[in-house]
Amino acid sequence: MRIAVYHNQPPGGARRALHGFCSVLALTHRVDVFTLSTSDQSMLRDADYAGDVKVLPFAPSRPVRGGFFLNDIRQAQDLQRLDAANREAAGLIDGGEYDVALVDACRFTFAPQVLRHLRTPSVYYCHHGPWRTDGLSERAARSVYENVRHAAHAPLRNRLERQVRDLDAELMRRASALVANSEYTRGRLREMYALDAEVCPPGIAVPPPQARIEGGHVLSVGDLVPHKGYDLVVEAVGAIPARRRPPLHIAGHPGGRTYRARVEARAADLGVRLVIREAISDAEIEAEYRGAVAYVYGARHEPLGLAPLEAMARSLPVVAVGEGGVRETVVDGVSGYLVRAEPAAMAGRLDELLLDAGLRGRMGDAGRKIVEERWTREVRTAALESVLARTAGARQPALAG
Repeated sequence: MRIAVYHNQPPGGARRALHGFCSVLALTHRVDVFTLSTSDQSMLRDADYAGDVKVLPFAPSRPVRGGFFLNDIRQAQDLQRLDAANREAAGLIDGGEYDVALVDACRFTFAPQVLRHLRTPSVYYCHHGPWRTDGLSERAARSVYENVRHAAHAPLRNRLERQVRDLDAELMRRASALVANSEYTRGRLREMYALDAEVCPPGIAVPPPQARIEGGHVLSVGDLVPHKGYDLVVEAVGAIPARRRPPLHIAGHPGGRTYRARVEARAADLGVRLVIREAISDAEIEAEYRGAVAYVYGARHEPLGLAPLEAMARSLPVVAVGEGGVRETVVDGVSGYLVRAEPAAMAGRLDELLLDAGLRGRMGDAGRKIVEERWTREVRTAALESVLARTAGARQPALAG
């Protein structure tokens, strides 16, 4: 097949998932990428697998200092300019005689506006479900001044959010086929949009087996933002008796400075030795995994959660909040523990692992085996490839003239 891929992704799990899918698809198909200049190319590069990469220029309006409501108006205007860039991308894809387009996330609208303009059969891959952070407060990421400003902007911001939510639903309905990354995401799409999707979870790159060198810390990896639950993780580690309380290491992409400061302050209050490492290299991440005794994951409403899988692939037992798609990756009592979103529950299971090296080893080995059997990129890409082939085959032949 000739496959056109469109995305406008930020760094993160969805970016890794798409890169993994396309790296496998490109082994047997022609894969070209169409993206915007606002997409991430620093964490992963489309050129690693693509036959050709077309980057279209787009830049959101820079906030005007003291602009107040003017900035809200400019954000609404940005949606129109974003639509124009997506229209251009659709024209290039339609003119390229591709069999099918694999359409992935937009960092501004979730479902991208290219779906509105494409004539090429399209498969939209939904990573996050509709509005993943519904019901989760982001106040902890804002200062007092920022919260006041946030409240003042609420009327225009809420109107824009409703517009983007409606747009998200409209664009998903325009796709020829809809794919979700988990049963949890599929259920959310049914509940909120009355849309059905085929479930094709992403896989991960499984590293070669390595001897573990436990350095004594527990590890959590991900963006430093409130819905990743680092405040819960800090509270849980702080609830472990001080004489055996492990250091907590957090590694991932930077979030807001206010939230980081609050997490650090709470760790200091509880006597938790906290190390936060942002934007570190792959080698440094691997060293963090190799030296950890357990992986702890406090994310709420996570659509799937690649991070626990990546920990399991490195033979680390996982303690995670038993919500969302994480229930489909961590096997409770086998590769780790699924717990309530409460510090005491998380601390209790984590303490069990800290006290029993044999249990850590058994769960770590089981997690590695589960990933090798069920969650490799090669295993998981086959299902998506099948959807792409069916969608491409549904193209109506041109009428003889």
